[in-house]
Amino acid sequence: MVKFCVFADLHYRVGDWCWCEKRLDNILARARREHAAFVMHCGDFCHDVVGAKAILDKYNHADIPTYHTLGNHEFECTDGLPIVLEALGIPKNFYFFDCEGVRFISLDTNYHYSEDGTLLHYADDTAWAKCHQKNLILSPEELEFLEDAVSTAPGPCVLFSHASPSHMNFLANASEVHRILQKVRGDRTILWINGHHHRNNLVLEGGVAWLDLNSASGDWLNNPHQLYPPDLMAKCHCADHHLLFEDELSAIITIEDDGTIDIQGAQTRPYLGITFEMTGNPPYNSHGDLQDFAILSARFKLSNR
Repeated sequence: MVKFCVFADLHYRVGDWCWCEKRLDNILARARREHAAFVMHCGDFCHDVVGAKAILDKYNHADIPTYHTLGNHEFECTDGLPIVLEALGIPKNFYFFDCEGVRFISLDTNYHYSEDGTLLHYADDTAWAKCHQKNLILSPEELEFLEDAVSTAPGPCVLFSHASPSHMNFLANASEVHRILQKVRGDRTILWINGHHHRNNLVLEGGVAWLDLNSASGDWLNNPHQLYPPDLMAKCHCADHHLLFEDELSAIITIEDDGTIDIQGAQTRPYLGITFEMTGNPPYNSHGDLQDFAILSARFKLSNR
């Protein structure tokens, strides 16, 4: 059995206008209380890895093992993958580690192809492109890595990514990801956890559990508003495009020896009671996924092949 803590999309900005340090402190405290073996963040920890050094140091050097999965916003104000990897304290942008007989695999969904077919990484693109990515893929090298990592795993596998290859088919080569998992998973329990979409979903499909993690802090709004207090609005030029959560969201997940997956989620409320509808924004995305201010709780066992 192994128990771990996972969260996503903290979205720290210099100035900490949405109390990310407090949110992080509470998430780490929950992990300690639950005796989690480690904590994983599923991308978009911050918007500037250099400016976020203090909060990154707090996370990277916590008194519990901590890990990162790369989002897109870590690259927003930084040129080049090596700078981000050094700041996050990880040697490579995709990797795995084993803990209590479970293999944990972290993947990088920041690749894409140029119009002439050249493989590119958004770390080397413009700030605008880093925030508005299109046609994301797992690189050919990652696909090979994924197949090998799952096929040689000692037992169940938990995979982490930022963008989702699940039912939303957000990755352009999601079908190849699904093909590989069906080819090599055997009777292994497979749980895939992603962030990025700021939604709360669980889909059991093809013998794989696809968990879409809600943001730890809040959601992005396409239509701006001026409903928060003026002092808060003044702290960040994009505060008018956010809907903040009152409390942080994280999950404690246990993989039991018989393959049962137990997810203990969390529930919060909109900050100051300000809802999506009040800001003039719909409470759902283009896929029809509702925002419900929670990470779900569930307990289940996947069927074998």
